[in-house]
Amino acid sequence: MRVAAKDDIISLSEPIKGRDGKLMTEIYVPKGTTMFVPIMRINRAAHMYGKDDADIFRPERWLEPMPRSVMDLDVPYGHQATFLGGPRGCIGYRFALAEIKAFLFVILRQLTFESVVPAIDYEHRANMVQRPRVKGKKEEGFHMKLQVRSVKD
Repeated sequence: MRVAAKDDIISLSEPIKGRDGKLMTEIYVPKGTTMFVPIMRINRAAHMYGKDDADIFRPERWLEPMPRSVMDLDVPYGHQATFLGGPRGCIGYRFALAEIKAFLFVILRQLTFESVVPAIDYEHRANMVQRPRVKGKKEEGFHMKLQVRSVKD
């Protein structure tokens, strides 16, 4: 998230349609405007990852050749915008990845995970931190039902 320190104009690489239907080639951003980069949406963009399954968890997609649109992304890791890229990209992304891998190595060796039965339909909210919740049960808050057992049990 960023707050514009001064009035600015953002040039777009490709024109987009505005709410009024007119094509825009740039966006005016007044000083004080809070901007949020929707990384989850970028990582699931249908025009880059496929119209049919961009929103579906399908890990085998990474075993297939990447579409040209994904290969052309200027991001540092795994063709995902999670750590962004360029001069304002996350300088600690390598450390974060090492830390995540070490954590997963330790924890996954000691636990077994099973989904609950019957299967539950989850939805994601675009927040600063991604948290799942049961579709249609907003009042229950964020949670994911999962049975976790120690391997020793």
